[in-house]
Amino acid sequence: YTNDLDVEHNADSEKDRLHTPTKLSPANLFAAVTCVSFVLSIPLALIFEGGILREVTQFIKNTGVGNETPSGSNETILVHILLSGLFHYLNNEVMYLVL
Repeated sequence: YTNDLDVEHNADSEKDRLHTPTKLSPANLFAAVTCVSFVLSIPLALIFEGGILREVTQFIKNTGVGNETPSGSNETILVHILLSGLFHYLNNEVMYLVL
């Protein structure tokens, strides 16, 4: 009889654990929303910006990595793009924490 109660109690606690919502901190919620948004936006980005991406890769293939362009070297442009994304993310993170 005791084993039946233990099994039933364990099953109930397992159900409660599965249905209990977890509490996310604001920073973790922002990170989760950002990751899900990124994954969901990939198909749309490829649909709407795929042609531009193709042109950019063709341009890099034609000019070669390290060659100078009117805007600087390809590495410099890539570093500026990555820094732009990093600063945009950090700006959003700080604004979310201030709220």
